[in-house]
Amino acid sequence: MENDAQSRQPEFHMALRYRVEPDPDRQHMVNLYDMTHYVNYLHKVRLPLELSGGVSPEAKIQQMQAQNSLLGCQHHLPSDWLRRLDKFQDPVAIFPLFVELGRNLRALSSAVLPEFDLLKPSLFLEHQQAFISNAAARLQSLIDNRSRAFIYWDDNDPASMSAVRLLFTPVSFNLPAGVQVSYQKGGNVYLDGRALTLPDSVLAEQWETALELLSFVLYRSLEDIVEKRAPYFLGYIPPNKAIGHATSSGFYDLSLLAGGLSHGTVSHIIQLARLKQMGLNKKDLKSIDSHCWNSALELLIVTSNWPLSFGIRTVDDYNNEVKQSVVFYGLPLMSAPSTMQHLLTNKLLSRLIRAVDRDSSEEEKNYFQENWLRTQGSLAELADNVEALENTVLAEQLASWRMILKHTSQIELPAELHGGEQYFDEKLVPQTAKDEVVARYRARGYTIEEVGNSYIFHPPAFDESWEAHWQHLH
Repeated sequence: MENDAQSRQPEFHMALRYRVEPDPDRQHMVNLYDMTHYVNYLHKVRLPLELSGGVSPEAKIQQMQAQNSLLGCQHHLPSDWLRRLDKFQDPVAIFPLFVELGRNLRALSSAVLPEFDLLKPSLFLEHQQAFISNAAARLQSLIDNRSRAFIYWDDNDPASMSAVRLLFTPVSFNLPAGVQVSYQKGGNVYLDGRALTLPDSVLAEQWETALELLSFVLYRSLEDIVEKRAPYFLGYIPPNKAIGHATSSGFYDLSLLAGGLSHGTVSHIIQLARLKQMGLNKKDLKSIDSHCWNSALELLIVTSNWPLSFGIRTVDDYNNEVKQSVVFYGLPLMSAPSTMQHLLTNKLLSRLIRAVDRDSSEEEKNYFQENWLRTQGSLAELADNVEALENTVLAEQLASWRMILKHTSQIELPAELHGGEQYFDEKLVPQTAKDEVVARYRARGYTIEEVGNSYIFHPPAFDESWEAHWQHLH
């Protein structure tokens, strides 16, 4: 390995942006897939805009993206239901579900594991964010093919149409804090986990149980439309086999342990829970085929790179009003499972709730709680409940990385392979790590089904005491 690493982390909000003509009036670029930027955007731009009666600026983009799902599912799902798919794309629309899942998970965890606190900071949850992008290769492809994308910056000003090559969003993922991350020339990322400290085994088992409790909560959210508890997939499962599980129970995808950096384990189950909220029933779910599933729930592009451009008025040091033209891009889309994982592991909603509680007017707080969260109660308590959900998903991702780095402590991630979302590199995870994962699931009572070089873990029945606690809580 050449020792030419750059220790400085790349700026996440920067993008390769190439225009036919220079445009000095549009210099402010903000990537909304950066969760800090997205929190600020929702808090400072979209919330006041909606409160004043304005329409969400990303609504038209979400409608365009929903067309892909509509075309893929138009022969399988009712037309009146399909017309609501643009709402499915909007991350804000899933906030009430996050609140509900977090509240139920936290309450159940307190009953089942009274000595364990899902909110308590610990070594297990300490993490860092890493980035990887294949932007250079994609840019060269665009240059070679003389590609152009024509975009209207402003619906009211057709003359502002500009020729834009593309806006590149880096892939990001969370790693345990003790892993050394180096950015190589050419875009490759090098991970060194030799100094990684493994957490206490008791704490690891508690977080493992927390994930099982989340599985229980999700099952109870879906029990009206599913036939059984969802299995876990490890590795590639052929579509003709996977779809049977997808339409009868959904499935968890241990994607990181199969070499996928950002897909997430629980993403598909939460997507189904959201679709159920929107009116999906058991008959609808059974009618979905692989093409419809991929169109609606496996979007490969996790963000829309159609820019949102409009003026924002700010005040300078001399209290003079200044209008800045800002281009927002990288709008997260919920039909991409990686988006679900990204929102949860970067704690978007709990951070947003706390920001609104701390800095917003009473009028904004009331609108936010009534229309975005759709629940009552203390905002601080709601943020804690949501963070319990976020911590559980984050803990599972960090545990998977520890498993991988336990068996191969030094890893190089080539940009051309991992710089695009949802690429699965089976060589990333040693077979010894997969063998240990299989053994751990078998010890927990799962039935192991081998499918080629991959596995399906069929779960046992839930602990009967959990059902008793659930009935008591509800």
